[in-house]
Amino acid sequence: MSEGVVREVRNELALLADEKYRKFSAGLLPGTENILGVRLPVLRKIAKRLARGDWQAYVESEDRESFEEIMLHGMILGYVQIDFELLKVYISKFVPWIDNWSVCDSFCSGLKIFRDHLEEGWVFLESYARSEKEYEARFAMVMYLNYYVNSKQTSCGSPADVDRILEKVVNMNADGYYAQMAAAWLLAECYVNSSNKILSMLKAQTLNTFIHNKTISKICESYKVPAEDKPTLKALRRKENI
Repeated sequence: MSEGVVREVRNELALLADEKYRKFSAGLLPGTENILGVRLPVLRKIAKRLARGDWQAYVESEDRESFEEIMLHGMILGYVQIDFELLKVYISKFVPWIDNWSVCDSFCSGLKIFRDHLEEGWVFLESYARSEKEYEARFAMVMYLNYYVNSKQTSCGSPADVDRILEKVVNMNADGYYAQMAAAWLLAECYVNSSNKILSMLKAQTLNTFIHNKTISKICESYKVPAEDKPTLKALRRKENI
């Protein structure tokens, strides 16, 4: 049954592939192979359709040949209407498929059910935040960003939320580029509502040099941050290790 669904979807994706968009996507995702060139709005439509039907037949298959098939798998999990406990099982099975920032961030943005399960979700994410694997750690950092800092359902950067997030970043074990970039992005967003806490962290030099400097860069790039804050932040940059 699952083989038939996967084959049907694969044929549909092949018909929807756009060579020009494939080249554009490949430029944004260095190292990602088997990109067909199907646009994200089209994938979302397919995901919504599959989520209304026998979605288990698709997501339980281990047969994935393209970037789009993996993306679609993650999108479906954002649309299905199932119990949070069961969804966590499917999320755990999907996370190992993540091998680029695009799949990771699109997947995270679709998991809006976390807004209604913030404390359960926090506990679930802890093992990913501690992981040494690049995209497991990025998954946790982007989830914190989407649902614990920028979500209207939370206190949006309350001292308690920020303290918990800072602890996760400081103790992050992954050293992959995309995990650490996500951590810097997360801290920059925390700065908007908790500037004193982030500034104190930067002055204390508790982060590794890469995250430290990228956090400053992202804060300074933000239109949400007052211009008068930026010279102080820039002065805190550290020399990169050669």
